[in-house]
Amino acid sequence: MATCFIIAVVINLRVIQRMHNEYSLLERNDTVSGQIEAIKKLKGTCFIKVDSQKIMIFPSENRLYKKSHIRENLFVGDSILKNFSSDTIYIIRDSNQLFFVHEEIIGK
Repeated sequence: MATCFIIAVVINLRVIQRMHNEYSLLERNDTVSGQIEAIKKLKGTCFIKVDSQKIMIFPSENRLYKKSHIRENLFVGDSILKNFSSDTIYIIRDSNQLFFVHEEIIGK
């Protein structure tokens, strides 16, 4: 039983390391604009593919929304926008627009 647990932990650590190597961390000076083509969610961090960019988004929260965590609001097909020199991330789905401040909590 302990062996299975250790194997699972090692596999999980390798998956996390691979994801961190494959995706670029979203930074303040990055620009992102496009439709989400793929998404993976791992321990609060979102790994998304937008127009061939692979982007890692650390947890953000906006308590103005019932589903307050960004990971609960990102889906394939959504549009995402983050302007250069801004920390605000916009998610557009149909006619709705949500916003999050990167790595921050809104409405503490």
